[in-house]
Amino acid sequence: MIDQTLWAFEGLTGRQRKALGLFYRNLMTGKMAATDAVITALDTPVDLIPMGETAQEKAAGLAKVEPRALRVVWNIVYYARLMAVVGGYLGALIWKRLDHVALSNVRDRAPLVEIAAPANGFVAETLVPAGAPIAAGAELLRLTDP
Repeated sequence: MIDQTLWAFEGLTGRQRKALGLFYRNLMTGKMAATDAVITALDTPVDLIPMGETAQEKAAGLAKVEPRALRVVWNIVYYARLMAVVGGYLGALIWKRLDHVALSNVRDRAPLVEIAAPANGFVAETLVPAGAPIAAGAELLRLTDP
């Protein structure tokens, strides 16, 4: 059974009505539409198309907009907070760079004192462990003579 639904085209523009009329006229006669006829149907002059806002459209658009002073204050607060966040982050990076020295870059200068052994030889034994306090005149290591 074939559906007998009526297709109602409502709210069509003049251009759309012309193109639809051309399509149905050629469909009912069994002819193909010539390209120039389709272009002519779609080529509605621009001055027939309304380009301005109606009073209703303008009122509906302005009904949703906050007052200008409120928008100005909101934008100033928003961008000030954004600047504070970005400035704080970059400032923290700069401060960390200036305030912190990585241990791999540390240089410690200690005075170099040369102590000569009383005789030639090789170290046989270390008597004082590393880091232990040393008293003046204490024996630090023993030498052997090969």
